[in-house]
Amino acid sequence: MNDINNKEMFPIQQSYSKEEQIKRYWKCNYTTVESQLAYWILLPKDVKPVQIEKQPIEGLDINNIGQYVSIDKTCPLLEVSVYYEHCWYEMNSADWLAKKLNLMGESILHYRKINGTSTGTYADILTEKTINKD
Repeated sequence: MNDINNKEMFPIQQSYSKEEQIKRYWKCNYTTVESQLAYWILLPKDVKPVQIEKQPIEGLDINNIGQYVSIDKTCPLLEVSVYYEHCWYEMNSADWLAKKLNLMGESILHYRKINGTSTGTYADILTEKTINKD
């Protein structure tokens, strides 16, 4: 997805009314017996789960706990992955994410810093990764 101007796939600014959001997106509310693995995320209606079981990522000490992929083959592929890592010390989540994206070879197309209240800084990041299909 080289064209981040495709506002249908990834709007940089939220400009939809509540009715339009309901029409275009669904709220995935994933819960599990392990409470730290619970999350919610808004996804476009054509993005569906392909894997929701905890899968370790070799060499990164993290687990993929959710993978969602667009099913509309007429649009660019949109893949959303949810990762989890147990950390033994306190850190900023935005720094954690930037480090892991770098290790995975992801290129950052858009970065938005979100200041939390007392919980630190978060990041909303759009990335791309070209995968050779030799």
